[in-house]
Order: sequence, then C-alpha cells, then structure tokens
Amino acid sequence: DILNDINDIKINAFLDSNIFNNNKINTNNKKIYNGGTNSTYDDVTIEYVNSIIEDNYNKSNYCLNINKNHDYLLMCSKNKMYSITPNVNVANVLKAKSNISNGSIIYFDDNNIDKLRKISKYVLNKGYNIVYLDELLSEKSCN
Repeated sequence: DILNDINDIKINAFLDSNIFNNNKINTNNKKIYNGGTNSTYDDVTIEYVNSIIEDNYNKSNYCLNINKNHDYLLMCSKNKMYSITPNVNVANVLKAKSNISNGSIIYFDDNNIDKLRKISKYVLNKGYNIVYLDELLSEKSCN
C-alpha cells in the first residue's frame, strides 16, 4: 500500500514475489525491481518475478543483496542482473541520516511511510537529488 500512497518521491522498489499475487502497483515515480521471495533468490524466482515486472512495469535488471550473499551475487549475475547492496539502512532514522552522502543507496527495512518521508525530506534539504538506480549507476553520470 505504501507504493500506492506515495507519488511525489522517486522510489526504487524491490518487491517480494508474494506482492505480485495481490495488487497492481501504481508506478507513478517508481521503478519496480526483483526482491526475490523473502529476500532470497533462485533461478525460478528470478525468472517468475522478472517476467511479471517486465510485462507490467519496467526492465528488472537489479537484485537486492542486502547481506552481500555470494550465492545471490552469482545467481543474479548468471541471470544477467546486477546486485545492489545498500550502504544506508533506515532501521533508525537518526543513525541513517548521519550515514547519508552523495550516491548513497538507502534501504528501508520496513514499510514505514513516516520514515520514508523523513529521510526523503532530509536528502532533499541536504541538496541531493533522489534518482532511479539506472540514473545513479549509469556510466553517463560518472562525468
């Protein structure tokens, strides 16, 4: 529901396979990516979730690899996907704020709209932009 409630902030959402069984997601200002099943990946899950995402939303070329799991890194690579490991986890808003810098990939471990709004406001007030992963990771942005 959080994705359908927020339309004014760019969001990169790694969604669990179970979510796709229930709802159509409002994609205004959102990119949808493969979150596996309970944050785990295997060939079947990657293929299933990517087919749903690519048929309904956008190209899903990223896997979320929160704990730098070597098996998931290999699995995603084998499926021609990039592994993303966030460098800021928003379990605690104050602690997260002190770790945010230019280029940070911020991970919210729960669906808390208040945390998302607080961190987004903080990022924008610091003069940073919120961008999609493909913008952040583009070779063009290295210039």
